[in-house]
Amino acid sequence: MELGIAERIYLVDILTGYECPLIRVGAVKKLLEMTNFTAEELDNFGIVQLPNGEIRWAVKPGAEQNVDVPYSEKQIAVAASVLSQHPRLSAKLFPLLEKFGVEIPIEE
Repeated sequence: MELGIAERIYLVDILTGYECPLIRVGAVKKLLEMTNFTAEELDNFGIVQLPNGEIRWAVKPGAEQNVDVPYSEKQIAVAASVLSQHPRLSAKLFPLLEKFGVEIPIEE
């Protein structure tokens, strides 16, 4: 699954704050390992966390911004479950939710 910088930042943030039963810890840990940034990516993307907690980035010219993360179907299902249970979903997360197959309910 191809994810951009913002999508990876959002997913890592949600996964790190997710409280789950012990049986699910291994699956969430693996998702974090696969989604998180390497030291080289942090440098290439200029990712920094400001004192107020905001995360900013400035991609170096020529650096590829999207990464193909080889999630299995089971991992996609776990991520979808975690995302759908998140209490603070906002419009900026809609593309990420859609990539993981999370249906966004529409109230009329």
